[in-house]
Amino acid sequence: MNLNIKSILLFAGISFSLSACYYDSLEELHPAPIIIPGVNDSTSTGCDTTKVITYTNDIEPIFSNNCKNCHTGTGASGGIDLSTYDGSKAAANLLVDAVTWGDGIKNMPQGSPSKINECSIGKIKKWVESGTLQ
Repeated sequence: MNLNIKSILLFAGISFSLSACYYDSLEELHPAPIIIPGVNDSTSTGCDTTKVITYTNDIEPIFSNNCKNCHTGTGASGGIDLSTYDGSKAAANLLVDAVTWGDGIKNMPQGSPSKINECSIGKIKKWVESGTLQ
């Protein structure tokens, strides 16, 4: 009888120990955030780099606001004309380094104490990486 009680206690102890070991999945511990369109998605900040970025819709307005004072027409600074799609496409290999203030190239906008905003930098990067779509 003594052996039977020991067996029951041993079984109960093992069962209790195993039931206390619960495997938490990462998804249960850290669920994905709830995205509310227009409130906490990328479009709520006005910066959507998930869409197709084109020169006409996205890049030209950035250049118009930040670059065209110096980079327009035949007298464009450094010979880089950002007032047209063709001129901007020709300078595409320099643009990302210039606006991110990369090494070995002049920081643009030149003379500015800071870079252009991160949204604009993100759009320029995506435009160049996507093949400079018009």
